Amino acid sequence: MWGAPVQVVSLERTRALRRNVLRPHETIEDLAAREPEGALALGAFDDDELISVGLVAPDGEPGGWRVQGMATTPSARRRGAGTAVLAALIRHAREQGATRIWCNARTPARSLYERAGLWVASEEFELPDIGPHVVMEWRAAQPTVRSAGPGDAPAVGRLLDEFNREYDEPTPGPAVLARRIVQLLTDGDTAVLLTGPGPDGLAVLRFRRAIWSDGLECYLAELYVVPGRRGHGLGRGLMQAALELARERGAAYIELGTSENDVAARALYESLGFSNREGRPDGPVNFYYEREL
Repeated sequence: MWGAPVQVVSLERTRALRRNVLRPHETIEDLAAREPEGALALGAFDDDELISVGLVAPDGEPGGWRVQGMATTPSARRRGAGTAVLAALIRHAREQGATRIWCNARTPARSLYERAGLWVASEEFELPDIGPHVVMEWRAAQPTVRSAGPGDAPAVGRLLDEFNREYDEPTPGPAVLARRIVQLLTDGDTAVLLTGPGPDGLAVLRFRRAIWSDGLECYLAELYVVPGRRGHGLGRGLMQAALELARERGAAYIELGTSENDVAARALYESLGFSNREGRPDGPVNFYYEREL
């Protein structure tokens, strides 16, 4: 078992090892040209020597991440360095909300990826000048999302109370929130979606009649997943269910507000097609304002 910490390294620092182990027939420039945008590179060191590396980056479908460039110096193999690097890459992708993590695995290295929780998802194929490979992947279990009813109000109140307490925002307490949720659900212009056995997450949607269309406007009032369940696709599952419900109820669009500092939430929303630009991709930035009365 590898004991030294795995570290973030620059892409440039990984290239010599990746070329020597994986693609000796290519130049460093060729290798660099194919590096994915936004890739994270991690490495394991023996004293000051970089002995194992790997990359991970978003790829393909929303929630998809690809591991590539896994390379360990021959003299350092079977010491756990590659296993540690791969585990850290997968952990990073899952923390970013990955629902699928995949790679083109060299057939002799198949067991490394199987130990990390990936399984074979293709027939064996040949990559020119490199050798036999298989696609291997991990997929998150798709979370079950359901609509809340009045009987779920205590659980909804608990989650909303935990949400505000986590971010040091005022809260009237779970009992008061539960009573309000019962009234909102009874009025019919609010919908609450729940996920997880706890439940462990919720989305609160508010609907109102639109001015510029015959449909409804939908506002995502709250989205919350308890800390211990983040990185497992629950937030994405809630958002996908929220979009489906909004369409079913005749909403023309859905809007939301979030903090500039909430990078994870912004990445989730943008991966699902939300934009903070007005009218077009290069339009002016939208701002959200509020004032207490």
